[in-house]
Amino acid sequence: MYSELKIIVWPGDVQSLTANKANELVFRDAYCQIWRHDPLLGTGHSHKNGSRFYYTQPMGGFMEPHIFARFKKVELSVVIDGAWRGPVRYNENGQIDPDDETFLKDMLEFSTVGETFAKILSNSLHLQKLSILLHTRSQLVGFDYNSIANEGEKRKRMIEAIATGNIKTVELFIQAGTLQSLMNLRNVQNFDFVYTGPCNNKKYGDHYELLETAQDMKSRIQKSWRSKQSHEPTAALRRSQRHIVEEPSTTSTPPYSPNP
Repeated sequence: MYSELKIIVWPGDVQSLTANKANELVFRDAYCQIWRHDPLLGTGHSHKNGSRFYYTQPMGGFMEPHIFARFKKVELSVVIDGAWRGPVRYNENGQIDPDDETFLKDMLEFSTVGETFAKILSNSLHLQKLSILLHTRSQLVGFDYNSIANEGEKRKRMIEAIATGNIKTVELFIQAGTLQSLMNLRNVQNFDFVYTGPCNNKKYGDHYELLETAQDMKSRIQKSWRSKQSHEPTAALRRSQRHIVEEPSTTSTPPYSPNP
């Protein structure tokens, strides 16, 4: 089951583990608590009877870190907008509103979503596929609809403006280094970077810089996986076959055992 199903993660699932105002202001659902225990603190301990227990306080969610780590296909679905500010605003030429651009640059610079997500993924022994799906929520403002009589031409101009603005918004996201921490992962066999914004049904459109960035990320992450396998050809097999029995910690905090 874990090798066939794909689990979808939202920025809010990641942000709920940190107290970072920048994440809250950029990404929606910033405090959607899904975790029963903090995955940043590991995947718990194996008992000799086969059960799993944690020495951390329950967080109120339902997802156990060790269960999440079993999934082989993971997707981070990101909607880029101004969160509570509303959609990112573009003018008729596809230029981002100066206030929105400044806001996004400042907030993305301090965002920890990518770094935190990479730490969560590092709990997994092997990810068959990691996908990053980017989507923008935008609004066209200052467009003089009455100046264009032809409906076809009007629609074409609107689509071009929004598509141009969407790509620029995604570029801000990438240039801020939001996903840079994913480059350090060595457990990802296949990586995909996909942009699916409004009015743009292609993965990357005709924007070479985005295509180049996506291909570079894919190449570097998958190269890290191949390098790890060549240096440790039997490490994964040894770990998968090994049965670890950990003695209960001497801490006075009682363990919390999830449902099997």
